[in-house]
Amino acid sequence: KEIEIKDLNNNFLFGDILTQKNLVSDPFFRKGVKEYTFCEPLSDINWLATAQTGDLMVYDNDFTTDKNATVIFNMQSSVTEGDTVQNKDLIEKGIKLLAKIFKIFLQTGVPFKFFTNASIDNSKNSVETEEFYGNDFYETTLQILAKLKLSRTDYFAPYLQSVKSKISSTDVIIISVFINKEITDFAELLIQDGKRVKFIILSNSTDNDLAKNYNT
Repeated sequence: KEIEIKDLNNNFLFGDILTQKNLVSDPFFRKGVKEYTFCEPLSDINWLATAQTGDLMVYDNDFTTDKNATVIFNMQSSVTEGDTVQNKDLIEKGIKLLAKIFKIFLQTGVPFKFFTNASIDNSKNSVETEEFYGNDFYETTLQILAKLKLSRTDYFAPYLQSVKSKISSTDVIIISVFINKEITDFAELLIQDGKRVKFIILSNSTDNDLAKNYNT
């Protein structure tokens, strides 16, 4: 069956998210008003609030950052399997889904990284890319997907811990056949760091192909 990406919507992939790290405020994200400090541009003056209070008041703009993403793919098709993938159909289904997600990133201009506990050369070197952006990099990711070996380089839970420090993206997509406590604990740590996490659960049921947002 054809894989649909109906759950990967604009709210998750596009736009801005709030942050406290940028030095420049965004006029499109206004969280209220504040007293004029003579540092703000006159265009930020809220004349209604000024009239109500008798003091010059300006819009209090929040800070934003552009989105980028890290996609993490679990090559294990079950918790207990050995190095070689047992359920090749599901994993191959996941690889096809990755290609569709990467195309969405290309079309929308969202930079992304790709991590997986698998190699492209039968070694124990897991695939971990730099941040990709644009058509040339999209072709590179397709080449990587075509070369992925259907065997794991490491169990998924310890692999996640090994790449945590490399995840600087605003959004993280975890694609896996299964989810256990170790994986959800990892997601909780990312959320505590201010990231948004989404699980995509691969299964034989079309209705369950795309899972709910873990946190938005």
